[in-house]
Amino acid sequence: MKSVLHKGFRWLFSKVRDSRLKTKMTLLVLLSVFVPLLVSTALFNSFSAENISRSQEQNAQNAYSQLLDLFSTRVDVVQQDICLLLQDANVRALLQSPVANWDFQKLPHDKAMMNTTFDYVLNEKIWNMSMKVYVPLERNILTDNRRIFPARQVENMDWYKKVVSEPYKKDWIVNDSEVSFLTDSPFSCVVRVCDPASILSTVSVIRFDFSAANIQQTLEQSLIGGECGAFLMTRDGEQIVGAKTLPESLVRQISETHVSKFGQWMTFEDSGNHYVARVETVASTPWRLAYAYRVMDVGKLIFSNRQWLVIIAITLLLGMAATIGALAFTKNMTEKVAMVSDGMTALKDGELKPLPRTRRQDEIGMLIESYNYLSDELVMLKNAQKLAAESQKHAEMVALQAQINPHFLYNTLEMINYYAMVGDAKQVERIVILLSRFYKRCLNHGNEYATVRDELELTRFYCEIQQIRNEDRIQFVFDVPEEMMQSLVPHLILQPLVENAIHHGILKKPDRSGTVRVTGKYDGDALCITVQDDGVGMTPERLKQLWEELEDVKANEESGSHYALRNINARLVSLYGPGAGLSYESAEGEGTAITIRLPVRT
Repeated sequence: MKSVLHKGFRWLFSKVRDSRLKTKMTLLVLLSVFVPLLVSTALFNSFSAENISRSQEQNAQNAYSQLLDLFSTRVDVVQQDICLLLQDANVRALLQSPVANWDFQKLPHDKAMMNTTFDYVLNEKIWNMSMKVYVPLERNILTDNRRIFPARQVENMDWYKKVVSEPYKKDWIVNDSEVSFLTDSPFSCVVRVCDPASILSTVSVIRFDFSAANIQQTLEQSLIGGECGAFLMTRDGEQIVGAKTLPESLVRQISETHVSKFGQWMTFEDSGNHYVARVETVASTPWRLAYAYRVMDVGKLIFSNRQWLVIIAITLLLGMAATIGALAFTKNMTEKVAMVSDGMTALKDGELKPLPRTRRQDEIGMLIESYNYLSDELVMLKNAQKLAAESQKHAEMVALQAQINPHFLYNTLEMINYYAMVGDAKQVERIVILLSRFYKRCLNHGNEYATVRDELELTRFYCEIQQIRNEDRIQFVFDVPEEMMQSLVPHLILQPLVENAIHHGILKKPDRSGTVRVTGKYDGDALCITVQDDGVGMTPERLKQLWEELEDVKANEESGSHYALRNINARLVSLYGPGAGLSYESAEGEGTAITIRLPVRT
């Protein structure tokens, strides 16, 4: 029996050894992936707890957004109603015009027309809104003790004294026990009707009250269940009305939230529980709307279920067993792959290192045979590599001309989007024109060279965009003599230097402001253009490192903060020889100057 098992094992081993890599990887996947995957399906219910948590978060966000929109919309309607009342001819005729100008024969008709306007406003049904109009003694003929009342009933109350003493025409007030006999409304909107002849003189006061039960119901309907709450409070954190099942200590924490954190979800801790809350100001009112809920503890929800714990333990054990098998199998495979990799590395470095023959018939054996064949072609590959290197050099030169920092385009588009959102059409038009002209100059009709005038114009477009973006904190000065304008220089060598001066010089200062100067001069038969900033500058050690990077060819790769400078220097040296290139001067805290030096060409 032992012999049979041994032969069977050897036969199976030989079959697996000589099978294709696809077959081996399939077995590996079955052992290390599919087995744990089948077990992991049993954990599906456990992940539902996380889904519940996400659902709770989304429901809270939606509920708060709808609640804030509802309050804002209803406040807007009240605002519109106030404007309607103050502009209505019937209301103005009785509440604003002098009593001496009244036509008492038409008074019943005029009063009925005014009440029609009142009825129209009250039909809005904003939280079961009610309205009271308080008139002075000379207009007592209008009172009906149903909607219009004599002002003497409330003239000694604090809210009435406040509204008639201030120059404002409208105010939102919190109702206290003083007005409990008037209304159960937690807050009201009062409007002072002015005398047309004297804006500081009050001829009547209109008071809008709202049903406390309706407001309470609105808040309660927004709650998502569990430990949750929604409440309205004053700027001082005093609660006006609320619907909540939250600890009072948590409510106090929320009430003390700084205004800088409004409009975002904030986390709070209270008695070991985790809460999330948000506070925002209701538009056109001094009120703040707060919403909070207790976050479910997903971990406790999972580990409180014994069945889930058993499933997790089984999954971990099966996963460990599958991992150990996969590692052993992978070790055997990677040893052979490493042998081929070492040979390929040696071949890449020009060293011919034939690999030993193998009896394997799978993909790795075929790869070894192919490698030995390819090593015979080493000379031909080197020649092809040399030719490819020359072609690559040309391609890199063309690519360097087209290099534009994508963050600049992204930030400019973000800036256009911002001004479009705030409705500044002129600024949007200006930025779009500058950006269009900038990229038109970047194209340069496909030419490798441009005049100094064109390069300065392209750079000016870029600078104007940066001035808008940085709110004119950065100033740009151009001082290039006119006789230099027609000289030819490689395209796109000036703008990256200005960009470098902004980002690595000016914007690293604490106040993010400064000046960038672009100057030009002739030095013998050489043309020199200097870009100087009054930014943070560089230490002598950093300046030395930058010089070494310019001189080191291997440093010229797509990494580092001065990649564009190394590219420009490489272009100048490639086009004009070692006498051309960039030079640096810098002092820490004073700024940096970068000078382009190249032969004069027209």
